Amino acid sequence: MTNYLFAYGMFRDAARNLLGKPKHLGRKNVLGTMWRVDPFYPGVILDGKNLIWGDLYEIDPSVLPELDKFEGEEYNRKIIKTTDGLECWIYEWILPTTSFKVVKSGDWLIR
Repeated sequence: MTNYLFAYGMFRDAARNLLGKPKHLGRKNVLGTMWRVDPFYPGVILDGKNLIWGDLYEIDPSVLPELDKFEGEEYNRKIIKTTDGLECWIYEWILPTTSFKVVKSGDWLIR
């Protein structure tokens, strides 16, 4: 199991405190499509179509149950690889995206 988390939405900003005392490992990317599911947060579908930008953190795995609770039933935590091959956790959006707009930049912080 990995101790790394790819954060692309609120864990980069308003909800970063839920990560405990993470070690920031830099800006990374994964392949997928980012959707604006709410004015305050995105969802990512790992469809391999676009670059999604985020931050990679080394976390204490004991925070994962709290992160799962925060993300709720809209997301599924899964292990993926960044485009440079680092294995990490990510939260993937699992509900339909038909009424949402794509975040074309792939980076929630610059929308």
